[in-house]
Amino acid sequence: NFWTITCGPCVEEMPSLEMLALVASERDDIEVVSVSTDSSWEDVRSLFKPESKLTVLFDPTKAIVREKFGTRLYPETWVIDGDGVIRLRIDGARDWSAPLAINLIESLSS
Repeated sequence: NFWTITCGPCVEEMPSLEMLALVASERDDIEVVSVSTDSSWEDVRSLFKPESKLTVLFDPTKAIVREKFGTRLYPETWVIDGDGVIRLRIDGARDWSAPLAINLIESLSS
């Protein structure tokens, strides 16, 4: 999930992304990763609970986000399988805690 703290929809979807990460933490074949284009953990820490299972990475120069993935608008979420194949790309915010979203992710990991 590519995002930035200055993106309102990104911030709104973060709690549901954390819920998806919690569900995924019970499995060993799904990892939920967010890539923030903010400068540091200090910029975004208020959004996350200490017990969060969501992996947060930073790309403040946007070198990976823009050059490797071509992402320019946020939020954007990609589902990538264990072989590195992009299975799904979703533009815009979603409720990642909804049963439909969780079932979708689980079906793609099978």
